[in-house]
Amino acid sequence: MQYEKLLSPVSPPVACALGGVDLLLDTWTDYVLEYDYLVDDSKLLAALSQAIELYPYFSGRKVSGLPQDHKVYIDCFKGIGFNFHQVNTSYADECDSTKQDWQIYLPDSSKRRKHKFSATSLKAPLFSVKQTNYHDHTILGFSVWHAIADGGAFFNFLTTLVAAYRGEEVGSYQQKECASSNDEIIGEYHESIRQVSLTSGAREAESAIVTTEFTFGGDTLDKLVKHLAPHGIPLSDYLYALAWKSSHHIMLSSASDTEKSSLYTVYDIRQFTDIEKPLGNHLYYPKTELTSTELRSLTSLDIAKKIRSSVFSMVEHAEQIEQELAWLDKHITNKNYKQFAVRPVYDAIYEPAIMCNNLMHISYDSFDFGHGKPVSFDTPNEEYMRFISILPSRVQGGEIRFRVSLFEPELAEFESNFNNELKEFF
Repeated sequence: MQYEKLLSPVSPPVACALGGVDLLLDTWTDYVLEYDYLVDDSKLLAALSQAIELYPYFSGRKVSGLPQDHKVYIDCFKGIGFNFHQVNTSYADECDSTKQDWQIYLPDSSKRRKHKFSATSLKAPLFSVKQTNYHDHTILGFSVWHAIADGGAFFNFLTTLVAAYRGEEVGSYQQKECASSNDEIIGEYHESIRQVSLTSGAREAESAIVTTEFTFGGDTLDKLVKHLAPHGIPLSDYLYALAWKSSHHIMLSSASDTEKSSLYTVYDIRQFTDIEKPLGNHLYYPKTELTSTELRSLTSLDIAKKIRSSVFSMVEHAEQIEQELAWLDKHITNKNYKQFAVRPVYDAIYEPAIMCNNLMHISYDSFDFGHGKPVSFDTPNEEYMRFISILPSRVQGGEIRFRVSLFEPELAEFESNFNNELKEFF
């Protein structure tokens, strides 16, 4: 048994323009959470209806502005909403979601391509939820268009949804003023974006992205943490350094010792700036760049220290970052955004570079619908780029998962190198 429903706020806010960096993040992010108990259908539906009052733009559509303003807006006009799909199934052999294709638990993704080819997309929701109930547990799948919400905004929405489900007061949306743009950054276009050819998607024909995953726990995890504690280096940075050291030379286009490779980490700038947009992204990507010689000769600990230094540098330059994002809001428009790419994303596809994201800091206890936090959490990587994710274990709280996505020709050699690095450590 299944049904679908569109949900929208009672009093939609006025249309809100996307920022420049949002237009460049024309991708989707998926989340899958498994609970070892049933989440009540009617209570979840009611909670979604309350949560959307606080996050109304999740129910909107992408709409072109007037020709003279060259903007793209998210409009929450009546008669539209986000999609909620509920499924009850009795297939006993599918109760172990860890062995299944995560796609069966996610909302329908067949309409996503509409967003890449049109500045207006009225038929396809920008946010969708799918609830799959078995006889004794529930799996929730969420899909959100990255342009309207980064991970922090989604997790805030999810926390609000849980609060509403548990009967807590969640409030309603208060209209916010969008920050004005300025021209304080000089240049044809900013360093954080790259001008690209409209035909630069050719690499997709060369090789697929494939993924491998490592689990760290028990004595192994304890030894890593104790090794890093005297140096003040987070475990995430050390694992990034190990992976980068193990993969850099297979990403390089030549054997030159001076060719450079880059590693980008993902951070929420709300932690160190005053930027607060009503929708969109609050992300920044501190960059660490090293030559092939440096990556080969430096220890993983020394590389991790350089990664940490790039993060500190980002915090020190918070005011400049605010100016950079203002520049993007003014100069990246509906008329030219397809000529540009966010530099970390572009580099993770076409250059010897990799992006990294740590999701271990998320408070999963806040996603408890009443009988415990999710027993499993996942973010399936469907994007075509090199990417590293650190995730909580699906089975034990004291473990972490280290997931690495690379181009197919790079993966086998990386796995061998990475395992050798770990053997040397232990």
